Amino acid sequence: MKKEGKDIIYKYEIFVPFRICPLGAHIDHQLGVISGFAIDKGIKMKYNKTLDGSFYVTTDSFVGEAKFYYQDLPKKSGFWQDYLVGSIQALKEKYELKNGIHAHVSKTIPIGGLASSSAIIICYLLAIAKVNDISLEENELVSLVVTVENKYMNTKVGILDPSCEIYSRKDHLLCMDPLNKSHKLVKSSNKMNFKICLIFSGITRNLPNTMYNVRVDECKTTAFFMNSIMKNTPIELKDSYLRNFSYDTFLKNKHLFPINLVKRATHFYSELDRVYKGIEFFQNGDLENFGNLITESGKSSIENYETGSEQLETLHNIVTGLDGVYGGRFSGAGFNGYYMALIDPKKEKEIKEDITSKYLSIYPQYKKDFAIYICNTNDGVKL
Repeated sequence: MKKEGKDIIYKYEIFVPFRICPLGAHIDHQLGVISGFAIDKGIKMKYNKTLDGSFYVTTDSFVGEAKFYYQDLPKKSGFWQDYLVGSIQALKEKYELKNGIHAHVSKTIPIGGLASSSAIIICYLLAIAKVNDISLEENELVSLVVTVENKYMNTKVGILDPSCEIYSRKDHLLCMDPLNKSHKLVKSSNKMNFKICLIFSGITRNLPNTMYNVRVDECKTTAFFMNSIMKNTPIELKDSYLRNFSYDTFLKNKHLFPINLVKRATHFYSELDRVYKGIEFFQNGDLENFGNLITESGKSSIENYETGSEQLETLHNIVTGLDGVYGGRFSGAGFNGYYMALIDPKKEKEIKEDITSKYLSIYPQYKKDFAIYICNTNDGVKL
């Protein structure tokens, strides 16, 4: 046990890795197949059990502290403690909770596009479960994270983030199919020599405060109208998914949709195709073609899904033109935060120098916060 802060000794510790999604980033809300890696950077939480149902959580990542009891849960406020309260409420729907936690949370790198919200929720869920003698299975943990995100944080994410952070294994590509909630781990037939380069733009972001939910609604609206055009049994908007319609059906009817909906569906269907191809390339050890698909994914996210930011688009143009870069795109849904790339480890030094020089020559105001981190794949959280 180690001391944290003013002579506090913590008995328990959790590490939850962040994730990257090279192909299929956030098409899972339309039941699209996704791929991902857990990485060796993430969230650390040290904690103790409290017998009086109290919660006291500090962090070196954000201002303030969370302090309350079960019988007096604070209302949603936009404060980081909302993730803790949401985790408590999700567990209370299924279990009787008595014991609380006193904890300290820290991150190993800045957040933004690496599924940090999912990681901290997993920390809270596992800690609260442990001190209340509750055993959570992997699939139940994924479901609980989605409940917190959807119901309590009002973010319309799917199973991508928690799946990558829970099911992933080092040196394997995780493939997840939300249609039947199945997953598989793909190992390359050849040794694939690559590193994950994470470039922090200097600007963080909070996904619920972006256009992310709007993009989800646009995809669902397209699926909803396609269902009507096909004269299928009527469905509600919330039950509308693009995966339920073939690409050919979309092509035959896309002239009926406004351009923004055409673009969103085009991204979905092309990304789904890239995921299938990417799985095969990864399995065959074909880094060149796997990387090319990642770059194409980034281009489609900019042009068809219309996410990202000026800074991330600049990084896309810088990074994908460098020698030693297999492929790159902004991490997750974009909207500031990180850009990720798969790189040749032999070219790491030159790549970092080129990116830093070119990016800061355009955005010198971000010099203080801009950073590059070199990562490896990692196992998911150990339950």
